[in-house]
Amino acid sequence: MSLDFAIFTAYTANRMKTPAISILAGLVFLLGSCSGKDRSVSVVNRNGNELLVMNLRNIRDSTKINLSEIATDLRFIRLETLPECLISYATYYITDDYVLARTKSGIYQFDSNGKFIRLLVSYGKGPLEFTAADWVVDEIHGRLILSDEQKTGYFLSFDLKTGQYLGDIPKAIPGVTRRFLLTDFGSLACVPYISPGTSTGNYYLYWQDLEGKLIDAVKGPDNLGIYRGNYLAPIPGGFRYMLAMNNKDTIYTLRDKKLIPYLAFNHGEEVPEDMEAVGYRYMKVILETDRYMMLEKMQVSKLETAGQATSINYVSSAYLLDKDNRKGFLISGIYDDFVEASTPAQFFKILPNGIIYNALQSMEIIGIADRAVENPKSDQKLIHRMEQIREQVGRDDNPVLVIGKVR
Repeated sequence: MSLDFAIFTAYTANRMKTPAISILAGLVFLLGSCSGKDRSVSVVNRNGNELLVMNLRNIRDSTKINLSEIATDLRFIRLETLPECLISYATYYITDDYVLARTKSGIYQFDSNGKFIRLLVSYGKGPLEFTAADWVVDEIHGRLILSDEQKTGYFLSFDLKTGQYLGDIPKAIPGVTRRFLLTDFGSLACVPYISPGTSTGNYYLYWQDLEGKLIDAVKGPDNLGIYRGNYLAPIPGGFRYMLAMNNKDTIYTLRDKKLIPYLAFNHGEEVPEDMEAVGYRYMKVILETDRYMMLEKMQVSKLETAGQATSINYVSSAYLLDKDNRKGFLISGIYDDFVEASTPAQFFKILPNGIIYNALQSMEIIGIADRAVENPKSDQKLIHRMEQIREQVGRDDNPVLVIGKVR
C-alpha cells in the first residue's frame, strides 16, 4: 500500500469525524493493502452496501461520450428574440409545455416552441421578486415554486398558465434553502444552508408538504456545513437522492432516509487541510445518468496576494465514472453529434424530469452550422438540419437550446 493511499484514508477520517466514515476509511485502507492491481475504481463492501472508490492517479484511459449515447429525441428550441425578453446567459427549466429562463433580470417564460409568453418573475428585493434562488416546477399543477435567499420563511409560488402569484408556501425549517426538489409524492425535499459548526438543527435534508408541515429529516454531525454548490438530484430506484457534502470527498446515496457513502476519492497525493492552500479543493458532480457519472476536480494552482486582497487561480480536470463497468476515465467533454461539435460536460444540464439541454449562443450556433455545412464528411441529414437553423437565427438573437430526453 502506498503512503499516498494512507494519507488519503487518514485525511478522510479526520475531515468527516464520524465513526461510520472512520470505519469506511479503514476498509478502504485494507482494500488498498490487499490489492496489487492498478485499478481506476475499487469496491468496498460495507454492511452489505457497496462503496466505489475512484483512484484518480490510476486513471490513464480517456474516452469520448456522444450526446446520442445518453439522450434521445434531440431537437432545437429557438427562443424568440424581442426587446422585452433579451437573454444573454441563463439557467433553464424545460417541460413539455414551457421553457423558463432564469437570468439576472428575471425569469422569462416561453412556450415549448420558444415563443415568448411573459416575464414571470422580476429580479429585485420586492415581495414577489428574487435575488438569488433555486426553483422547481410542479408540472402536474402547472406552477413554479421559487426559493429566494431573501425570503427565509417561505417559498414563492406562481401559476404558469396565468402568471399569477399563488401565495406563500411556508418553510418547515426557516432559513436559506440551497437546493430543493419536488418528489414523486408531492412533497418538497430541501437542502438548507448551514454554517460549519452549527450545534442544533443541522439537517442534510428534510421533507415538507406544501402547507409547510415537516414530514421527516436527515440530521448530520454538527461539525459539517452545507454550501451552495451541493449536488441534489433524483437517481433511479425510488425515493433516493445523491448529495455531495462540504468535505467534497464522498458522495452519498440517501436510502431508507439514511446517508450511505456511494463514491469516495483516492487522490493519490497529500490533500491540504487548509482549503485556501495550493492543492486539491473539491470534487463536483457535473451530471449523472443511469450509467455514467461525470465529475470535475478543482485544484488551486496559485495564490497571489496584493495588499489585503488574495486572488486564487484554479485548474480543473474532468472524470467519467462508468458505473456499469466500474471504471474511471479522463474525459474532455461530450461530443454533441446532433450538431457535430465538442462541448464541455459542464454546459449540459439534466433536469429532474429527465430532459437534458445545452444552451448555444446565436453566434456559436451559426459558426457550428457553417462548419457542419462546409464539412465534406457531413451527412445530408446533418447538413439539412444545420442549414435550417442557420437560416432561422440572427447574430444578435437569443440563445438556441439543444434538448433531448435522457436515455
